[in-house]
Amino acid sequence: MKGFDIMEHPRLFKVVINSWPPFLGAGIRVVEIAPDWRTVRVALRLRWYNRNYVRSHFGGSLFAMTDPFYMLLLLRNLGRDYVVWDMEAQIHYLRPGRGTVSAVFHLDDNTLAEIRARAAGGAKVNETFYADVVDEAGERVAAVKKTLYIRKKERLAADAASGGPGMRQGASGGAGSSGDNAGREGGGNADGEEAAAAARAQSAAAFAAGWETAASGDDQAGAGSSQRPAPQIVAHSWGRIEVEGLGSGRDWQLWPGGGCPWDWRVHDTGHFRGVAEEDVEEVVERSATTVVIGCGRLGRLRVPSALVDNFTAQGVKVIVATTGRALAIYNDLARRGVAVGGLFHSTC
Repeated sequence: MKGFDIMEHPRLFKVVINSWPPFLGAGIRVVEIAPDWRTVRVALRLRWYNRNYVRSHFGGSLFAMTDPFYMLLLLRNLGRDYVVWDMEAQIHYLRPGRGTVSAVFHLDDNTLAEIRARAAGGAKVNETFYADVVDEAGERVAAVKKTLYIRKKERLAADAASGGPGMRQGASGGAGSSGDNAGREGGGNADGEEAAAAARAQSAAAFAAGWETAASGDDQAGAGSSQRPAPQIVAHSWGRIEVEGLGSGRDWQLWPGGGCPWDWRVHDTGHFRGVAEEDVEEVVERSATTVVIGCGRLGRLRVPSALVDNFTAQGVKVIVATTGRALAIYNDLARRGVAVGGLFHSTC
């Protein structure tokens, strides 16, 4: 008889974790757990009993509110066939946090598919994730980087390598098997979905490498350049992005020295049609050699793989990520003096 698994009941799990003493005492509250365990939203309200000496959020509480959630999301979505542990974490405090601060954690189909593929033979996978803690105005209070250890359990990995029973069950679409997930995520009935998955696969690799190393070559290209730097993102939230010197708007096109609101109607960009090449071309024409595309906070804006391939062939580096991650990458490259541009969608 199958035992009770509280993670199959997100609403109940939310009640339990909000009663957990380390969270309860710090004032950390899980606000939302998506039914599919792909998204978790956490909030921390400043109160008299959890503030520090200078009346702002205690740094340990900001770190704690980001601690277990990527591990929980992975455990639930990968299933019992995988071992998942937090391995390393870093936090950068960017400004004092006051009022209510929040963080959102999200897994997309491509990330899960890539992890399964890399772990299929029993290999140890170290996957890096990023999260921002933001205040009520959408300004970043802290930036967190987490590295998780992921491995497929030995017996199943051996079956997969030898084409044994576990592998056959996966191919037939057994519950929780790689075959079942591939069928569900691949969506073989729509070329557009496949193209989007390919684009996100490329962006995931670019993002993982890009945060630490992708800008190293571009730094040299940008060094000594007289061109104006790309404007920084100073705050962002759902439906709003504030750009240095340009104000606030919903969606943005940015390039070295400037930018403008991104009007999808001009070149017929749309969630299902995808980002129009002309929108990217306008950014490249304004001296951007790297273009970061924020495809929505939930990754719903399609970025055709043909678009990425076309600009890559022209020598333009294209990085695609969910918008929160994309904004962090863009700001980092802009601070390094890279000739970076971006297209950012602020909602789904």
